[in-house]
Amino acid sequence: MTFLAIVSAKGSPGVSTFALAATLSAPLSAGALARDHGGALARDPGYRGLPAAGSDVIPDNVRQFPDNARQYLDSARQFPDNARVSPDNARRPGPILLAECDPAGGSLLAGYLSRYDLPTDRGILPLAGAALRGSALQELSGLLIDLDNHRAERFALPGLTDPAQGASLAPAWSAVGEFFAGLSRAGWTVIADCGRLASGFPPWPLLRQADAVLVGVRPASLATISPAVPALAQLRRELPATDGTLALLAIGGGTSPRELSRHLMAPVAAEIAWDTSTATVLGGKGRGRRRGALMRTAARAVQATQALILSDRAARLQLPALPGGVIA
Repeated sequence: MTFLAIVSAKGSPGVSTFALAATLSAPLSAGALARDHGGALARDPGYRGLPAAGSDVIPDNVRQFPDNARQYLDSARQFPDNARVSPDNARRPGPILLAECDPAGGSLLAGYLSRYDLPTDRGILPLAGAALRGSALQELSGLLIDLDNHRAERFALPGLTDPAQGASLAPAWSAVGEFFAGLSRAGWTVIADCGRLASGFPPWPLLRQADAVLVGVRPASLATISPAVPALAQLRRELPATDGTLALLAIGGGTSPRELSRHLMAPVAAEIAWDTSTATVLGGKGRGRRRGALMRTAARAVQATQALILSDRAARLQLPALPGGVIA
């Protein structure tokens, strides 16, 4: 399906919250919609599949990998390298994976997942080791947290719990990025929250393998927009000009997308609502349904970015793009 990497410049909040909202609100695959008898579940981005708070028993869904997710892993071994985002993949969405790849540390375990009793031996750090050993496909099922409770639609790879571990991941980013690219070729949607570029060890090898790198910008004022200027300049230096898509994610209102794009010389992939009440719930500080504007705009942002990727690829290949982002 798609491998999206999300970064922010210093002073651009909301990127991690968007990544989680996008994971929880992304469209479900055909199999889940069929089980949902008409799609009521898909229309409610607030459903949860995690165990009850305070549960002493880890449910089977975080120990086992259901067959409908395993088939996407099996197909990753067979997918050609040049089919990273194909029309066929776009019509057959698979699971969605949120990977916390911020070298400064993740927030899922201390935030959204904090009220659940979950294994502590899962996440990006052990996956990095498995990727270096060449055994990531075999070990992935034991490293994920299933956010769907047996539905196998939305998974999370929690990030580092100690920022001091950030340097230890540097040798593994290339292997991890290659692995995520393989999952996307097999039909997964991978959302990598890579944090702020101002961190000491940005995951450049991973970013170079993403289908799109989205830069979170809050267009409220010149003060909130200006940090994106050096961040974009650095990204243009580090990322190949002919691979992937570099675009903006406008978080909150302010400067119009047209003006923002003109000033920063990059397309605006999507606008994300500044929805503090939903963001508070996603941060683990509240309860309730998650039907807010943040969830709706995050879901649309994933689809808009996928269309932008295919449009960019068609332009590079000088092929006409058909409606819906499918390359002719």
